[in-house]
Amino acid sequence: MSTANDIVTGGLRCINAYATGQSLDPGDAQEALGLLNDLLETLDIEHISVFSAIERVVNWTSGQLVYTVGAPALGTSGATVIANLANGSPNFTVNPIPVNMTPGAALTDYAGAIPAGATISQIVGTTVTMSANAGALANADQITYSGQFNFALPTRITNGFSRIITQANLDYPFEMITQAMYSNIGIKNLPGPWPTGVYYNRQYPLGFLYAWKVPQNNAEAHFWCDYNITRFATLSDTLIAPEGYSRMLKYNLALDLAPRYGRPITPDLLRAANMSKAAIKALNTRPPPQSTFDSAIAGGGRKHDAGWILHGGFR
Repeated sequence: MSTANDIVTGGLRCINAYATGQSLDPGDAQEALGLLNDLLETLDIEHISVFSAIERVVNWTSGQLVYTVGAPALGTSGATVIANLANGSPNFTVNPIPVNMTPGAALTDYAGAIPAGATISQIVGTTVTMSANAGALANADQITYSGQFNFALPTRITNGFSRIITQANLDYPFEMITQAMYSNIGIKNLPGPWPTGVYYNRQYPLGFLYAWKVPQNNAEAHFWCDYNITRFATLSDTLIAPEGYSRMLKYNLALDLAPRYGRPITPDLLRAANMSKAAIKALNTRPPPQSTFDSAIAGGGRKHDAGWILHGGFR
């Protein structure tokens, strides 16, 4: 598997900034690493880097319309508050309560005073009640909270379904709708046995999910999520991606590096970068959804087919 250092080195050699076998200057390597991460962000926007969907399974909460989603790392800005914890008490005060801090969120803290697996039981005013008592005194502790759906924040959610366990695992699909479609819904708190539409508002570090119709049971919610390639923290980090990605990243990184080193972008380099990116795009392209309709709309006449000999000509 290629590392970030392999890709950076390959990109610099593509523009003849370094010769084969020549060690990279540490400053050049770090600058190229930053450009590599910038390139990955650009590929995310173009939807090129997404090569698989991951199924996330959580549970709807009966009667709940809006859900937070995300699992930020400890200390993440936008999902971290400063509070005092008292030994043996489940409560702490935050003023004001962040809008994305909601009951059901998992809690972690720098002082280690919050027991593993603790969640927010309720929020009343500026008081947050945990599902477990603090195990130690901690003043000005940094407390990070997750979303109610505690899984990594997806780049996008493509589709999903609700699974009713009590009905022999029957699955009922819901449509991922746009903001405009959700805004056009007149009664947003209309109850239903399970949602038929879900709007995903991707914010950072926690996103919001709006369910319509509002589920009236705690059925399983299955989401198919897109995630992009993880950014490289160091040059030794390994690229986790299918075949073809290493070559594509090397040549396309070279396009960004060339102007910085006063090197020309040759026709061969440009051709290789475009062809390698096109190959990845072809790999990740998903077929467009097929239109479906109720067969009754097509007319009430009997349907004929070539298998009439087996079923009398009608079915």
